This record gives sequence, C-alpha cells and structure tokens, in this order.
Amino acid sequence: MTGKRFNLVDEAWIPVLDMAGKARLVGLGACFAESAKIRDLAVRPHERVALLRLLLCIAHAALDGPKNGKDWRAAPQRLPAAARDYLAAWRESFWLFHPQQPFLQIAALRKGGKKGAEPELTALAKLDFTRASGNNPLLFDHLGHAGAPAPEQLALDLLTFQNFHTGGLIPQVVWDGVQTSKSASDAPCVCGSMLHAFLRGENLLQTLWANLPLPGILERHYQGVGPDWRGRPIWEAPPQGPADRAAIANATRTYLGRLVPLSRAVLLRDTGMLLGEALLYPNCNNEKKSFVAEPSATLVLSRARGKEEQSTLLAFRPDRAVWRDLAAILVKTGAEDQSRARGPLALAALQQGHLPGCWDLVICGLARNQASVLDVRESVYHLSQGFREDQGRKNYENGVRDAEEMCRKLERAVSTFRGSLDGGWSGRLRHAGARRGDLLARLHGKALLAYWTAVESDLRLLFDLAEARDGGPAGIWRRRLLAHARGAYDLVCGELSDRQQKAFVLGRMRLSPLRPAGESADSAPDSETAEKEEA
Repeated sequence: MTGKRFNLVDEAWIPVLDMAGKARLVGLGACFAESAKIRDLAVRPHERVALLRLLLCIAHAALDGPKNGKDWRAAPQRLPAAARDYLAAWRESFWLFHPQQPFLQIAALRKGGKKGAEPELTALAKLDFTRASGNNPLLFDHLGHAGAPAPEQLALDLLTFQNFHTGGLIPQVVWDGVQTSKSASDAPCVCGSMLHAFLRGENLLQTLWANLPLPGILERHYQGVGPDWRGRPIWEAPPQGPADRAAIANATRTYLGRLVPLSRAVLLRDTGMLLGEALLYPNCNNEKKSFVAEPSATLVLSRARGKEEQSTLLAFRPDRAVWRDLAAILVKTGAEDQSRARGPLALAALQQGHLPGCWDLVICGLARNQASVLDVRESVYHLSQGFREDQGRKNYENGVRDAEEMCRKLERAVSTFRGSLDGGWSGRLRHAGARRGDLLARLHGKALLAYWTAVESDLRLLFDLAEARDGGPAGIWRRRLLAHARGAYDLVCGELSDRQQKAFVLGRMRLSPLRPAGESADSAPDSETAEKEEA
C-alpha cells in the first residue's frame, strides 16, 4: 500500500442516506458540500459516534470556532464553504496510504525484534472488532478475518478502531526507537461502556450545527485543561514520537485533539497491519478525579457504600432499555459546576431555546466486558416540546421512577412466594455470600423480563407524561404498571396446590398500587379499589 492513493477528502467512503432514502458513499468534501441534501449517516452505532466526531472536528477547525453566540448562529450558512476551503488546505493529511503521513497511522513503525527481520502482521479485518475473532463474540457476521477489506471499509474501520478499541494485551511495535507497551489503555469513547448522545436534524447540515456545543459551555467544561483547552486536530499537530510532549498533550487533553484520537499505533500494509499502543488518553479508569468526560457522554451522580457522592459516566447496559436513562441524559446542562451531573454538551442549546424546530435524540452505546465487545445499540427518541421544559423532564423522570419502584415490588412479591414455598430459601440466601446476587437474578429473571416487555408496550403513556399539564396520564401510567406487574407475577407464580395458593396470595399482597409523589399512605387507593379501576 505505497503511494498516494485513496484520499478521504475526494474518495467515496462515508455511508449516507439522501433525502429520498437512497444509500450511497461520499467523501469528506462531498459530505460537507452536500450536507443540506444528505438525510443522515447510514452506519452502525459506534461508527456513527466516530464519524460525527471527525465531522465536528473538521467543522470546528474550518469555522475557527464558533467563538461566540453570533458565530454559532451563523455556522449553518458558513460551514459548507468554510469546510471546502479547510479540506483543500489540509488535503495532504487525509491520504489513507501516504508513505510519510498516512491518516491516523504512524509511518515510522517497525516490529520489535531482530533488525531486518520480516515483521509479523495483524490481520486487517481485526480493525472491525465486532467480528468474531479471538475472544470477541459474533455480533454482525461470521466472516472472522477472511479477506482484506476494501479501502473505503478500511477507512471507516480505522477511524472507529481509534475511537473504540478496548484496552488489554496488544502486540508491541517500535515507534521512533521506543518499544510500545504490551498492554494498552482504553480508547477515548469506550471507557465505562459510556452512552453517547447526539441531536439529529432534518439533514446532515442541521445535525452538525446542533452538535456544535455553545462556546461558553465548552469553555467551562474544559476549564481545567488550561488556556489552550480548544487545541488543534491531530492532523495539524501529529506527534512525531513518544517524546513529543507538546503534540501528545494537544492530542490527548484538548477538545479538538481528543475528537479524532490516535489511541493505537497502526500502519496499514497490503497483507496486514502493524499494531501497537500509541497515545494514552486520560479517562475514567486512569485519571478518575481529573479526567474530562467526552462531550457526548452523560455524567450521573452515584454513591458507593460508605463513600462520598461522585459523578460517573452513564453506561450502556444491554439488559437495561435506554429509555429508562433518558431523564439523566436530558438533565439541564450548563450549570457552573460541570464536575457534577450533566448531559451531553450539545443539548444545552436545545434546552436554552436556541434550536427551534423538531429534533431527534440519537443515543449510541457499545457494551464491553474487559477486552470483549458484548453488544452495540442505537436508540432514537423524538424530543417533543415537553422534554425541553423542566416540568416535562420531571414528569418523565417520575414516570420512570414509578416503573422501577413497581419492578422492586415485583421482586419482593416473587421472593415472598418462593420463601413461603421453600423453608430453606432464606438460609440459602444468608449463606450465599457473593453468589446472593446471582441467586436473586435467577429467581426474578423470568418475571422481570415479562414485566419490562409489557411495560414497553405502553411507552406512549410514559412519553405523554412529558406533555401533561395535570396528573391524569400519571394515574393511568401507574395503573398500567400495576397491571403489568400482576400479569408477570401470575405468569411465574401460578396457583395450583393449596400450599401454592397460600404462597401466591402472600406474594401478590406485595403488589400494592403506587402512590403519587407527595401523597400519604392514608390517601392512597387500596388494592381492591385499584383493581376495580383497572377493570
């Protein structure tokens, strides 16, 4: 792969959908020039995150800002022409196979070992870490690493790989005379299995504009980095080696530097690639107190037993539907204390009324277990007017809290049923030690699966809460939760023998109706009244 071939500015490699819904590939130049005619990116969730970060980095650099509110408001009109000029000026930095400066690669790599020895290459297809190979489960295909990907696929895989590759053991290479570590840290977007959220408009131009954070929000978020918090894209200041401290600080700590990372030392060859650790990016694992969270991530407050309350990244969990965390993602962003809970930085413009019209919230997550990728998922929610208001978000949050409280009631009901039937159950739990959680999960699993599946059939009621101006929808929502919990309980804890009937009744008594926030137990309807209302 020698010579100047496949320039990412000119060659088509980014999958998009046009306004008629037809899929095609475009290069970076066409992506910006035709952004008003492109409906959306047509990629997998983790690829969407990596591509949007690259496009936003180019947009910021092309606009040289935005530096203030006026610049931000003018961005949609300025961006296509500004991006055209910027990409023309930096076109030489976007060659995928350049002999001296290949895009997101290190040309001076060599394999460690005896001088002149033929290097051992890693399969190119391992850039797509969602394929089944090594300790990775099969997610999207059964091809493993059969065949070399086409250049357009290599470009997308390389970009995504640099953003999402998990830490762990990795081959060693020599970079500027220094042998890299055999253990790599997480790439910036994968730490903590964090959820990434972006706004989506009617076309790609609107999407890019909406995800340019307001200048003041950005400056507060990166204030701990110092006066040069904005930084430069990595192709403008590429590190020349492990000792290039200034370039490495720019790449790993500044806003623009981190958007397109160089977390892995890669050099593409015809039959494979050299692969090793490159730059160490501060994250929630290696700098728990001073790291700066990614702008598309959400910070939530948590308190471990016996410890102070801390902010942590909101994680993607395959066993938990994303709508249950929507209130945390939509928390008001823009407070002075950005070290506490906050949503994605771009949402501040929507919450402050600077983004009129209709917008979708696209939430992407990649779940991992150590070095293995477990699942990827993308969820899309239409943000109605209610979600832009404090009361609407509060109503929605209360509705989710009601669903989770009813889930806990169902767990207690199933536990009561089991305890009544099995005299030795409580003793098994007391002596289970670390296995206690597994025992309870197995006991509750079938009932909770049935409950949450039924609840999701009524999600329209939950989203109506964000628009509600009275308590009517909330009452209907709570009664439906009770009905779904009772249905799940009846499915799992059937009443057959006389002994089972007694256990069934004792457990079902745990499924009492939920009380509205602020209502006392005396004023809440009893179980019999709620059953009549539901009927």
